Amino acid sequence: MTPGPGRYVEFLWRRRRAVVGVSIALIVGFGLIAQRLELRPSFTELLPENAQSVKDLRRISKRMVSTDLLIVAIEGPERARNAKAADAIAAEIAKLPPRLVARVKHRLDEERAFFEKNKWLYPDLADLATLRDGLEIEIAKKKNPLFVSLDDDEPFDPKAIEKKYQDRVQEIGRFSSGYVANAEGDLFVVLTWPPDTAATEGSGEELSVRVRDILSRLDPERTWGAKATLAGNIETSRQERGALVDDLVLASGVCATLVLGVILLYYRRVRALAYVGFPALVGVAAAFAFAEVAFGGLNMSTAFLGSIILGNGINFPIIFASRYAEEARLHEDVREAVTIALRQTMLPTLVAASAASVAYGSLMLTDFRGFSQFGAIGGVGMLLCWTASVTSLPALIMLWEGRPGAVRMTPPGRTAFSGPAAFLIRRAPAVVVVVGALLTVAAILPIPAYLRDPLEHDFRKLRNRKTLTSGLARVTKSVDKLFGRALTPAVVLADRPDQVPEIKRRLFEQDLALNDKQVLETVETIDSLLPGTPEVQREKIAVLGEIRGLLDDPGFKLLDDEDRARIMEMRPPDGLRPIGVLDLPVVLRRRFEEKDGTLGRILFLYPKDSYSAWRGPDVIRFARATRTIRLASGEVIHSSSNAVITADMVTSVLRDGPRATLFSFLAVALLVVALTRSARGTAMVAGSLCAGVLWMVGGIALVREKVNFLNFIALPITFGIGVDYAVNVYARYRAEGRGSMAHAVQNAGGAVVLCSATTITGYAALLVADNRGLVSFGSLAILGEFACLATGVLLMPAIKELLDRRACRGSPPAMDKPGGDAVA
Repeated sequence: MTPGPGRYVEFLWRRRRAVVGVSIALIVGFGLIAQRLELRPSFTELLPENAQSVKDLRRISKRMVSTDLLIVAIEGPERARNAKAADAIAAEIAKLPPRLVARVKHRLDEERAFFEKNKWLYPDLADLATLRDGLEIEIAKKKNPLFVSLDDDEPFDPKAIEKKYQDRVQEIGRFSSGYVANAEGDLFVVLTWPPDTAATEGSGEELSVRVRDILSRLDPERTWGAKATLAGNIETSRQERGALVDDLVLASGVCATLVLGVILLYYRRVRALAYVGFPALVGVAAAFAFAEVAFGGLNMSTAFLGSIILGNGINFPIIFASRYAEEARLHEDVREAVTIALRQTMLPTLVAASAASVAYGSLMLTDFRGFSQFGAIGGVGMLLCWTASVTSLPALIMLWEGRPGAVRMTPPGRTAFSGPAAFLIRRAPAVVVVVGALLTVAAILPIPAYLRDPLEHDFRKLRNRKTLTSGLARVTKSVDKLFGRALTPAVVLADRPDQVPEIKRRLFEQDLALNDKQVLETVETIDSLLPGTPEVQREKIAVLGEIRGLLDDPGFKLLDDEDRARIMEMRPPDGLRPIGVLDLPVVLRRRFEEKDGTLGRILFLYPKDSYSAWRGPDVIRFARATRTIRLASGEVIHSSSNAVITADMVTSVLRDGPRATLFSFLAVALLVVALTRSARGTAMVAGSLCAGVLWMVGGIALVREKVNFLNFIALPITFGIGVDYAVNVYARYRAEGRGSMAHAVQNAGGAVVLCSATTITGYAALLVADNRGLVSFGSLAILGEFACLATGVLLMPAIKELLDRRACRGSPPAMDKPGGDAVA
């Protein structure tokens, strides 16, 4: 035994039971800690806490009642029964505690009464003047048939005037039935606002659950023949979270089953499952315990790291177990076999683990939490999987096979891949190199055009398929159509009420100046509910007085009976006076009221009908026009919304992604230099990795798979994980000497392919997820795995074989060797 590994193995031999026992205790302890992890699918969890948009969102949520919304859509054929269902559901929701419900709305009686009383103040002053002038002309014509107007007036049409008036009033009091319902009466809506924003993860979860309990108890379908469906962004968040949990459970189960199946198929020994699975399980449990302690939860990017860490981290015990199986056949003493296996695999697997950890860790250089937390958890997981592979696994093997008469682990022999690969390296290396060169050229060709627009602009492709095709999506469209716009606007909070008019004006100016296509439709303030300034209202009242005077004119009786009757219905009442903010009904004021009761500082921003929150260019335009408002005084006002947050995410990916990728490559290259300790070795391994990544990017460009917030991670971590294959093959070759590349591939190739298969399995588990962003990440990572495996086990060995032949001046390659120091 060599002194270093020998002493270490002796230490593990003496304490093998304790090491295995401690490892089991760690799995249990880490698992209990990891059980407390929360799933946080909100986009706000992907940005850093110090991002301006996140800080603004937190600031806004502290000052005002949430604009987040839970909607109960009641659909049934009978208006009256739908109304009864809405009354009952709203009454039960109103009984929920104030910490869950700030306000509930399903009727508009108070609003209707207010607008009915003051309806004549809401038509535009010009329309009132038109009505007055038209009446005056018509009365003059009736009094004097020879009267000719000198103005080029349109014919007097009371019906048109009435329709315009009704349209104006409907903008304020949209629902004529008194309920929030459509004109047909087959859709009624109950709106519920929580006190705090749903951006505070999980704040709307309990409200959604409690309302579901109410619906279950009332059973609207059986009681009133009406179907009740939850919608709104609170319910969307709840469903996304539930779908994420379902995907996590399914993907983890699929991953574990496939990984264990691949290992069993390769080794054909049940014992191998325990050998390679035990240290990987330690690493996964420890990584998630670290996530709980460091971050307290998992976001959209990190939720599926269990499958990925298992698929990647199991590589190190596979390499060690395969090498041990070879040595167990040659050495009677289990300690001797373990010592040789450790000596030959510890450094290469440490380099591979370090490369993977550094690749993950490179993501920590970014401000984007979707990347940085993924990198931290993955990097810790890789190192802990390797640590368990050189502690727990040797101890477990010696505990199991160190007993008298114990059956030894046996090598699997040639695999379906390593034999043909070695044959190609031995017999046709030039063909392999030519094919590799052609694939490299083919990969390069589509990349320039692809890089001009690599980002995914359709954000629906990041969502869960279930929520996009569920009843929630259909109901949300129906409710948005009912209101004529989305119900969760962007918000700007002024510091003082006197800033509001300038902020409103500047928003429209910025939209016009900064965007090629305007996205801002309306900006609502509490003054938007008033019929104008006090001065304008006084002018309207004066015109309305003139209209009343005309209706009292004797000539009015000369009009047609039908016109006279219609106009009399529109007669302005006496005693109209200007109304102010405090005259508005409480239910209308409350929307513009901050938590401390302050009025007049809130602005709600609504985009145009053509705007889509799922189209990247639209989102960026909206964010550009609304995120920052600079006033003439030099004061700066910030807004926040989903659009601003999403735009920040796009910016973060563009800024941080390339930086993390470059750092990952440079760090991995330095590790390769440390392992190979030669310029040629570094060139071979690093060149193999670069070729694999190039093939990966070329494949992405060829199929036009766009980069998004989730799948971009596949690129930097492919550097760390993909280098594993070339490293192990080259290390085996270096141990056996020049001319042994085909033999190295034949002996090490099986274990290397198994490592890649388990990694691919970890990624493939993501393909069963309903979240399309995760599916795209899995697809890109699998493509990278296949590419790096091909270059590491075929292209790099073929190039090295040709170089060795040239160095030996055409002498034949070395024959297969029966043994020798090896890596796997």
